[in-house]
Amino acid sequence: MKQPLTTQHLPNDIDALKALVVQSQSLLSQTDQHIKTLSTEVSRLSELVIFFKLRQFYKSSEKHPDQAELFNEPEVEEDDASLDRSSNESSSHSPKEKSSAGRKPLPKNLPRERVEHRLLAGETCECGADFKEIGEEVSEQLEIIPAKIIVRQLVRKKYACSCCEGSLKLAPMPKQPIPKSIAGPGLLAYITTAKYQDALPLYRQENAFKRLGVALSRQTMANWMVKTAELCQPLYNLMQDHLLDSGYLHMDETRVQVLNEVGKTPESNSLFWSNGNGHFNERQ
Repeated sequence: MKQPLTTQHLPNDIDALKALVVQSQSLLSQTDQHIKTLSTEVSRLSELVIFFKLRQFYKSSEKHPDQAELFNEPEVEEDDASLDRSSNESSSHSPKEKSSAGRKPLPKNLPRERVEHRLLAGETCECGADFKEIGEEVSEQLEIIPAKIIVRQLVRKKYACSCCEGSLKLAPMPKQPIPKSIAGPGLLAYITTAKYQDALPLYRQENAFKRLGVALSRQTMANWMVKTAELCQPLYNLMQDHLLDSGYLHMDETRVQVLNEVGKTPESNSLFWSNGNGHFNERQ
């Protein structure tokens, strides 16, 4: 440990004292600069520590980015590259499963359409003789017929009495799922399946119908979905009675976070439960 500086250690020469003062000032300047550098580094490291603490432990109101779409037309989109990359990564870390070689056959219940290919008329062998058919080779190709929209005209015939001609009668209209609506039962089933089974939101279905030359707004289709849910209410009640008659039920209470909810912080957990009318209510 250095001894404290006293007057005995100082030179008596004035020039030497001046040089010592200049040297001390230079050392003080270097020390101040070093202190500033260390202070900046400490501040940076402190901010990093706070950031990682928040990232690891803080309850974020948007901790799960897909959660907002759980009850509002969910959809998940992944490009082929990410899917291929994930599959490659999983296969590299897990033992490769033995799979059957070759392509799986197409389902036998699908209708088949024969498209025959023949030699051109007049084509002959190198020797000059005609070819004779001796068999065929069949290969199958999967094809799809795009959706076709039709307008079904419901024609109701009018009748009059052949005697008095005073009594008129109109043929009854078959019962429709939504009275006075242009939506047929097949169209309602198609939109419902696409929305709830295939996770295709109504705004995308609106664009798909527009490409087919039909203007169906998402507001109209949303109203149809409400009416369709009301039509399915008896079936829902029957399924609910069947479930309640069982000995026990399995339940998945998915926790969600609701932003800007009155009286609750964004980090609060909320649950959804069905009120029996096909709608979802939120509870703490």
